[in-house]
Amino acid sequence: MSKVVFEVVHGNGEYKAADGSMKTRWQKVGVIFKSDKGNYSMKLDAIPTRRNEEGELWLNLFVPQAKEEKP
Repeated sequence: MSKVVFEVVHGNGEYKAADGSMKTRWQKVGVIFKSDKGNYSMKLDAIPTRRNEEGELWLNLFVPQAKEEKP
């Protein structure tokens, strides 16, 4: 059975937090699974198009948090 080991996210702009600091707005675009055999697979639910000033598109991998830990 495959297990989700990472969430694939894309920085989609910024917002001002309650303390006044600027934070990155993360958009989940998919997940990475690890199979029982040790292979990794990625499933994308969306394809981000927002690029940085250099024209690059970056995706980040975050370890999934337990549902009660998410804000």
